[in-house]
Amino acid sequence: MSKHIDQAWRALEARVKGGAMNPRNVADIPHEWKFIQRLHKPDGHKLYMDLSTGLFAIADNSGRYPDETDDGILWLLPDQELEVDMGTRRLWVPVAVYAERDGRNARFGTNFDGALFLAEKFRWTLTLVSPEGKRIKVK
Repeated sequence: MSKHIDQAWRALEARVKGGAMNPRNVADIPHEWKFIQRLHKPDGHKLYMDLSTGLFAIADNSGRYPDETDDGILWLLPDQELEVDMGTRRLWVPVAVYAERDGRNARFGTNFDGALFLAEKFRWTLTLVSPEGKRIKVK
């Protein structure tokens, strides 16, 4: 599965950089969802890949697939830097998405395990911020 995700993400990056595919211009394309992973347990957000576009989306439990949820499709935006505030009791990490229904960028929260999974699979930078404000970037 990891190899499949890596190949799809590289293809997505190439299409986005070339202007051919963008979360903002796929609203009229029929979606074919493939479940990838639950980001945090027991009832957290789930990561899906749209096999029609090669884009990745997030879904909560309000619907079976991303386009059936209360929030609508939340497309993951590429090239993110996730920041983990280690000084909080609850490690909740904001992740940037494009909310298709609202036509704007937004964020959803995941826990540390979910952030670590996303950073590893999509080669994003993960920045740990200590309670004293010291920043450590993990690539």
